[in-house]
Order: sequence, then structure tokens, then C-alpha cells
Amino acid sequence: MPLISFNSQLYSNMTGAFRFVNGIGTVDFTGVMLLKYGQLDVALGTYAPRDVYQPVLDWMIAREHTDITVAQAYDMIYSGSYPNLVIMDVRGATSPPESYPENYNNGHIRGAINVPVLPPSPFDFTAVYAWINSTVGQSHKNDDIIVNCRSGTRGNLTSAILSANGFIKVYNILGGYQAWVAAGTPP
Repeated sequence: MPLISFNSQLYSNMTGAFRFVNGIGTVDFTGVMLLKYGQLDVALGTYAPRDVYQPVLDWMIAREHTDITVAQAYDMIYSGSYPNLVIMDVRGATSPPESYPENYNNGHIRGAINVPVLPPSPFDFTAVYAWINSTVGQSHKNDDIIVNCRSGTRGNLTSAILSANGFIKVYNILGGYQAWVAAGTPP
């Protein structure tokens, strides 16, 4: 599969499987697209419906979010310095559909809202996009948002999607809820 890094190279109608790399990580994608001067101009849903490739597009254009440690997250949550802080837990509420026993209902950070990104990969970001487009989500565009998942992968992808959709203060907890528990931090 071709490796595409976003620089000033000119590409045109490409079909197949691609690997995209940006400052956040790597995503594999299959489809048809037109790239021009390092910018994605068109991605046609010939091989995948828009809801499948939209998270990939958002990830590719994302402004970088900030990765934070459990200690930094704890300080943000309990310092009182972030009055409009949103804590978003993207694990499934129950097992199944969550494939791990560490689901939202079995423990989460106090005050966290559940916006599940469901496995397996490719993950289902339907709830994230619904929250982004909701009145509640839109009201938090300028607020600090801490995202966590089980181990960090879905939190990282969700943080990139939030950033790509205009949320400007997005933080991902490194290691997710597993790191939160391992640090002995209270829920």
C-alpha cells in the first residue's frame, strides 16, 4: 500500500489502499481520492460510504490535540481551574458491545459523559459525530475537553476528530482508563 505523507507533492485520482501519516499517527484507508498539493480535495465513497471514511478525513486534517498524563488530567479535573471542563469517556457502556470488561459502567472518571466509540477496528464513531453536531456538543467548542478510552487508541482518534471539527482545547489521557486505574487515581 502506498505511503502518503502530506507535503507539497501533487497526486491525482488514486484508487486502492493507502496509508496516511501525519503528526498524530497512521491510518489505513481504501477508496478513491483526489489529492492536490498535499490537501485532500475529494474522497469519493465509491468503495466506502461517507460514514466509513469521514473519520479518516477528519483525522488527516486534524490540528494536533494535546496528550496529557494521568496526573495532569487529575489536576485539570480537581483544581477548579476549568469550570466548563468536559470529560468524555469513549469506551462502550457494557460488554458487549465493548470487547473488554473495562467498560464505562464498570468504572469511569467522576463526571465523565459516555460517548462510545465501539470496536472492532475500524471503529464506529457514530456517537462522536452525533455529539459534535448536537447543541450540547456545539456549546463546548471553546471549552477544555479531556478524552479517555481503555488504553489510549480510541481516545487519540476521537481527540483528532474533535480537533478537526473545530474543538480547540482537546486533551487525550495517555494510557486511557487503564493508566488512570494503575496510577491509583480515584474515579
